[in-house]
Amino acid sequence: MENEEMVTGLIARGDESEKIKTYVAFCEIYSEIMGLMRYNKGKAQAEALKLSRKMTQIGFKLMVLAPDAVIHSFLKYQAIAGQGGDAMGTVTAYGQVILDIRKDMVPETAVDIETVMDVFPLEG
Repeated sequence: MENEEMVTGLIARGDESEKIKTYVAFCEIYSEIMGLMRYNKGKAQAEALKLSRKMTQIGFKLMVLAPDAVIHSFLKYQAIAGQGGDAMGTVTAYGQVILDIRKDMVPETAVDIETVMDVFPLEG
């Protein structure tokens, strides 16, 4: 019930602050994922489960607060990441979500997917 009231209130007020917090949380996940590499296997699995739960919470918030383009790219990212095995495809899909978030926040942006991908520290 508390979440319903929060969402109803956000929609009624047109409050963008919760959407911005959700966008920032999504963007910060990448550095948390990269940080998993420093843990031993057991700790990395526990941390990955926490991140998975966090991503699920972010996904629910995006469904309520974000425009269609962000939702569609987020769902595509989830599908690619869920299949595993295609690290570059996963990172590219993640970058597309960030680009769609940027387009929501700054519609006249000239940033493209190549620019977004330049942000990610990837090993050759």
